Amino acid sequence: MSDDISIAGRIHNAKAAGMHPMMASDVSEGEHYEVLAYTDWADLFIPTVVKWANGEIDRFNDPAVTRNNRRESLQLVERQAD
Repeated sequence: MSDDISIAGRIHNAKAAGMHPMMASDVSEGEHYEVLAYTDWADLFIPTVVKWANGEIDRFNDPAVTRNNRRESLQLVERQAD
C-alpha cells in the first residue's frame, strides 16, 4: 500500500485499531503502544504514528499491518504478564 494515504484514512485506521479516546479498547498507551505523533482532529487527540510493544513503528497506512502489529503487541504484553 502507498505511503500517500490521507490523514483522514490514517485516522480511520487508527480508530479501527482501538486508538479512539472515546471508545473502550483492549490496547492502552504505555502498555501496548507509545504515541509518537497524533492529530487533534475534533479535539480528540487520535494517534497517527505509534511504536507498538513489538517494536514496529506504525503510521496506520495499511490496516492489515496495523492489525498484525496490534495482535503481536497484545500477545507480547500478555506473555510478559505471565
